[in-house]
Amino acid sequence: MTTQGRSAASQPEYGVLVEENVFVPARDGVGLAIDIYRPDAPGKFPALLALSPYGKTLQTFQTPPQPFGKSCFEASIESGDPYFYAPRGYVYVIGDLRGTGDSEGEYVGLFSNHEGQDGADIVEWLAQQPWCDGNVGMAGICYFASMHLHVAAEQPPHLKCIAPWEIFGDDLYNHGEYEGGVFNIFFYGLYTGTYPARCGYAIKNVKSAMIKNTPKAELDKLVAKAYADPDLKQYPYLSHLLKYPEKNPILFDFMLNKLDGPYYRERSVSERLDMIKVPTYVGGPLFSFFSQPQINVFNRVDVPKKMFLYTDMGTRPWRAHHDELLRWYDYWLKGIETGIMDEAPVRYHTTVAEKWSTAQEWPPEDTQWTDFYFNSLGGLSPEPDYHNDEPDAFVQQPLYVTEESARRLREQAPVPGPPGHRPAAHHLLRVDRPTGHEVQGRSARGRLSRYLSSGIGLAEGFSSRARRRQDHSLGDRPRPHKRGTGDSGRDQRIHGATSSHVAPVPRRQADQGGDLQHRHTDRHRDLRRHVARLQQRDDAAQDLSGRLPSLQGFAAGHPARHGASGVLM
Repeated sequence: MTTQGRSAASQPEYGVLVEENVFVPARDGVGLAIDIYRPDAPGKFPALLALSPYGKTLQTFQTPPQPFGKSCFEASIESGDPYFYAPRGYVYVIGDLRGTGDSEGEYVGLFSNHEGQDGADIVEWLAQQPWCDGNVGMAGICYFASMHLHVAAEQPPHLKCIAPWEIFGDDLYNHGEYEGGVFNIFFYGLYTGTYPARCGYAIKNVKSAMIKNTPKAELDKLVAKAYADPDLKQYPYLSHLLKYPEKNPILFDFMLNKLDGPYYRERSVSERLDMIKVPTYVGGPLFSFFSQPQINVFNRVDVPKKMFLYTDMGTRPWRAHHDELLRWYDYWLKGIETGIMDEAPVRYHTTVAEKWSTAQEWPPEDTQWTDFYFNSLGGLSPEPDYHNDEPDAFVQQPLYVTEESARRLREQAPVPGPPGHRPAAHHLLRVDRPTGHEVQGRSARGRLSRYLSSGIGLAEGFSSRARRRQDHSLGDRPRPHKRGTGDSGRDQRIHGATSSHVAPVPRRQADQGGDLQHRHTDRHRDLRRHVARLQQRDDAAQDLSGRLPSLQGFAAGHPARHGASGVLM
């Protein structure tokens, strides 16, 4: 390392020379399009590579940075500013992934193995150019950040450091598309170009991996199953997509893969974090679907590393924290002693205290763990509620009836913790006799309560990490709890149903056969209509728990068509 004074960093001293649409050959001959921004001066410089499917030309759009929610906010401008780095002695390269923008080839499903391999090929090509000194890093956030990890796992020899900030989907199933077992439709807007990414993908030749790799007979069965899924049937645009998958091949693939398995394992860089051997600077907001990937990557990579956590999504176009990252790149790519590695490994901002703090690890080494219990009236306390034997409850109705009852579950305060940590709800829901109309539930307060089913289903067997049954042979990943058959041949149980969203469960054929199912059809429909009428008569009602006693009397003579209850303990 050279010594230029503590916290010294490269200063702007060069003009910028731009080369557009330079094609780099991938290992299979596909041409990958890149734009190059380099110092307009003789000599060799380190390079920074940013890759995404959003279109490289978009990344230099000259809109002043906007906070999330503003009309000019564009979530896909995330490569970083080449006009910040090139004057400071870096070759800044922005590229289009294959099948997008100006690149050749096919983009087949999100995070295919081509994405990491193509990035590694570009890294090695850059290192051989006459204006590069052989030191290459990765740049950009969110999708770009995911590319840092996928490329680093390929171990290209000239890649010297990465800085993945605002990581998405290191585990594509559990930290991306089905966190907690609930389908995330974020990619509907990200791909097609609706809020918050109105530009969307720079679509050129994007294909569905399921259509490309699945025999037609099997594919037809998967599509039919997805059509029948009431979680998806509530949304016209999702059913529409099942008919016309070309509109969004990526989300189509996700809808056909509702459970974790090979599709997600092959695309999850969390399966290969041990392959990353270069210094890694993780960063991003401590909220939303960014939190777990960032913490997971930081804790699992065994390399020189740092983590920087802030409280909210950054502005777009992304121009924030460039000074901080410049210190990182200067240290690892130029050998400048900026002092960044002498500082605490973790720096984070706490919202309540409104201050920055440091730590040696995450969770911070001085963390004091406290158990909290759900109490009556929506309370949360370190002490169980021993004085109220009645469990809190709400009725989940289909979204086309009302969304009110689901809001209490969605409005959860973020709770810091280790990777995979979930606040323990200490609630248990047990669904017995799936063809009957009686449901039993046990709360933290320990008193067994009985409710009549409204005939409205709960989430399809997914449980929170804190209370799920685990198959330890599968490792640490959260898995859907598969419903089993009890001693009676008819028991089915859902444990720890504390998901942040409760979705309808597919209607099930009753044990007694199709005749029973048809016999209850009209009664089940009448019950649901009655529930809807009750809610419409009371606009001020925030939940329907107060109406359960009256509903019991109505439902006693109207057994539910299927046995999962609409009451969550």
